[in-house]
Amino acid sequence: MSSMLSSVLFFGLLTAAVEFLLLYKFMPLRWLRKKPVQAALHFGVAALNLLIHWGTIVGTMTAITALFVSFITVPTVIAALTFTHSWRRPNGTPR
Repeated sequence: MSSMLSSVLFFGLLTAAVEFLLLYKFMPLRWLRKKPVQAALHFGVAALNLLIHWGTIVGTMTAITALFVSFITVPTVIAALTFTHSWRRPNGTPR
């Protein structure tokens, strides 16, 4: 039981890291701030994990965990991108 739980938590952490990197690198901040885009991202992460791990208990638990982790990852990416943009251009002035 504990190995199953540790597998789920490990894959949840791995999913969060990959999601963070992909969103940070390829998703514009103006899109990430839109609620429908955020909902599509959450649903897409859960659906992709369910598709990949279909039919296993650990896979189903990982997909649900990925959905919950996505609720934390997306606002974290928004905060990181907002910080990066404001650091590069304080007061709206170009650097």
